[in-house]
Amino acid sequence: MDNIPTKAQLTEDVEKVHCDNCSEEYLFHLKDTVHDFSIGLIDILECLHFAEEQGAIPPLPTDWWLTIESNYPELTRRE
Repeated sequence: MDNIPTKAQLTEDVEKVHCDNCSEEYLFHLKDTVHDFSIGLIDILECLHFAEEQGAIPPLPTDWWLTIESNYPELTRRE
């Protein structure tokens, strides 16, 4: 268990970004005991899909995912 990193906390600092080099629209800033870092909304959605696939959360409606995928075509959700 020593190799498991400390859980990060959301700093409540969310930034709406416009980036010509990436497809992220929102960055969520997090902090653990050592690091400050950001995670994009697309990464969070991919984590949500992984949790859904693993049965950690109930399945989300297909229509919801289709709407998300139309808003974020770079999302790599796999069926």
